[in-house]
Amino acid sequence: MGEVVAIASPKLAQVVASEIRKRIVGGELVAGEFLPFEAELVTMYRTSKPTIREALRILETEGLLEVRRGGRSGAQVLEPSISYAARGVGVLLQHRGTTVADVWDARSILECDAVGILAAEHRTAEHRTAKHRAADVRSLRATATRIRSLLDSPEVFAVEALEFHEELVRLSRNKTLHVLTQALHEIVAAEMLLSRQQSTATDVTTGNLDSTRVHTKLIDFIAVGDTTGAVDLWRRHMHAVGEVLVRTVGPAYVIDIVE
Repeated sequence: MGEVVAIASPKLAQVVASEIRKRIVGGELVAGEFLPFEAELVTMYRTSKPTIREALRILETEGLLEVRRGGRSGAQVLEPSISYAARGVGVLLQHRGTTVADVWDARSILECDAVGILAAEHRTAEHRTAKHRAADVRSLRATATRIRSLLDSPEVFAVEALEFHEELVRLSRNKTLHVLTQALHEIVAAEMLLSRQQSTATDVTTGNLDSTRVHTKLIDFIAVGDTTGAVDLWRRHMHAVGEVLVRTVGPAYVIDIVE
């Protein structure tokens, strides 16, 4: 008879991957740390080399590990990234023929909810001190000032302006909203770049200037706790930006996460 070949059990590999995944998301294994060598993992999980390799491949496709070769070889832990989650969701949306307009509408709803939470918190949250609330407003103003200073550099402005959206949602302190909006940004990012490329220089400049004015006014609303004013302003702003996006890339343009 020929040599006996060990074959990895998919189910067992998934069990091993699940155990290692728990250690990563639970903080027991931190980014940059290396897993034990393969032989140790075989002993630790009482399984075979093929099963360990399959488990590591599963975690590598999830962006939780990077199998390195040369120098210090082995499986190195990575920080969980929104890009991997966004790609999975994006592929599903693309498969279903989801348009850019559809994704933008969802993003607008989530961002307006975050703005509402933030503005209301500054008005009513007794568990947060005035000092903390003022710190949030100062942070937003500093971000807005930095973005405004980049008006003469449209390409850089486009990238940095997204930080304002990011900070608004982050300061709402709703982690689910933050993750969802980050994922939607990742999904529609390529289409936003395409929209800018197809717009005239004048339109880009005008749009950027309008954005800085909206940023300033929104912060003023948040500072005084005007939830209605803040949400209404941001909804109109997101709608206006969305109209430009849809007009330039086309109303029937389906997101393309694969490319």
